[in-house]
Amino acid sequence: HYQKDIFTGIATVARTPINMKLFVVVLCVYFILPPSRETVTVAPLPTTRAPHTTRAPPVSTARAFTTTQRTPPQPESGCALAYDAQYGVGNPEEGYRFGTRNDSHIRYAKLPGRQLEGFDLTMTFRTFDQDGGLIFYAASDVDPNQFLAVFMKEAQLNFAFNCGGETGLVVSAATYNDAEWHTVTVVRNNGHGKLSVDSDRVGAETSVTCNAPAVLTAPIYYGGLSNITETIMQHLMGFYQPFKGCLKGLMMNGQYVTEIQKRVNSLRCTDNIEDGVYFGPSSNTHSNYLKLQENFKVGFEISISMEVKPRNSTGLLLSVHGKKDFMILELLENEVVANVENGRGPFHASYKLGNKFSLCDGKWHKIHAVKSRHVVSVGVDGHFSDAGLGVSGSTDTRSALYIGGNERPISKVRGVRSRRGFTGCIRNIIIKETPVKIPLTAAGRNTHIGVCPVD
Repeated sequence: HYQKDIFTGIATVARTPINMKLFVVVLCVYFILPPSRETVTVAPLPTTRAPHTTRAPPVSTARAFTTTQRTPPQPESGCALAYDAQYGVGNPEEGYRFGTRNDSHIRYAKLPGRQLEGFDLTMTFRTFDQDGGLIFYAASDVDPNQFLAVFMKEAQLNFAFNCGGETGLVVSAATYNDAEWHTVTVVRNNGHGKLSVDSDRVGAETSVTCNAPAVLTAPIYYGGLSNITETIMQHLMGFYQPFKGCLKGLMMNGQYVTEIQKRVNSLRCTDNIEDGVYFGPSSNTHSNYLKLQENFKVGFEISISMEVKPRNSTGLLLSVHGKKDFMILELLENEVVANVENGRGPFHASYKLGNKFSLCDGKWHKIHAVKSRHVVSVGVDGHFSDAGLGVSGSTDTRSALYIGGNERPISKVRGVRSRRGFTGCIRNIIIKETPVKIPLTAAGRNTHIGVCPVD
């Protein structure tokens, strides 16, 4: 019946050609498309649109770190070991090595936090030295007799302080030169002082009178001193040496001490080390050296030997001079040469190397020079050269004996053919069958005593 109603409507509406065409289209759509069996309800659009907001992406509070991997230093062509410039720079996270020079230390400008009523001071150390040495020292510029010192003597920790009265002292019973890292904390609460190592109390607590305590002021020394006065020696109970080992993590009142005023001859604290004297790189105008035995006389006979581990293929090993006479030992291209002047013309001996880099292979080699009157010979690892012959017998020298370089520019040192000083390590210097003891004061320029990097 609905079809009848549709056609009735068509007949009624389609009385004009336009309406007739329109209804024909409607009928076609109706009969061709099947009716839907589902009822779709469309919700009316809201009359008010909600405001559009844009939220920024969450910001991370994590700190971004950029890790730059350091390019390993490259050795001289043909050599096994390189000179690492970072060795003399150091790193506060891995620690600084002190005690390779008599003046090695770090000076800080100030200490954080309050001090008058009390404080706590913490630092981490390691050493294998029989004593240890100075770890920390500071005094007051208002009253120089007020001070704080932490040092190791005979491998025992000492904590000494004065706050305007008597001097307090706490000494550990145990020793700590086992080459392991240890953390020491010293606490002063008014006149009471105590010492802890690795969180354990060590030594007996001390108690002294504090009369008008003063603030500790710069210079604040870490690892050593720049100069030693009679007053400081009294504070240190008559014992001083720079700390022979590594230090890191200096804290005062729970805050790191960071304001470095000056850093002098403190090195990287590396694990791969061995005994010896380390010489940094040099040129013909500036070399590094040991200055041994003032007024050294070669005389009629002498035997000098040393073990070397070079980081370059050429360099000056030894020199000593008189008004005319001299004795030189040096590494040259493809040879080790001993050159002697007795006053009537130089003469020399040369040990030829099969390869000019054969001594630069990362291993220790023994160099030996023997001079007897007008005859000289030089040996490498037990093998000797032919003798060099001269005139006259005595080599009358009177300057200091220099090892590895010279105070003067290399180009101005008489009898030297090298263009630079020695770079690398030297150990076991023996003169006339007597081992030479090397004091820290002998080191000149970039020379460090007691520790050589292996790599």
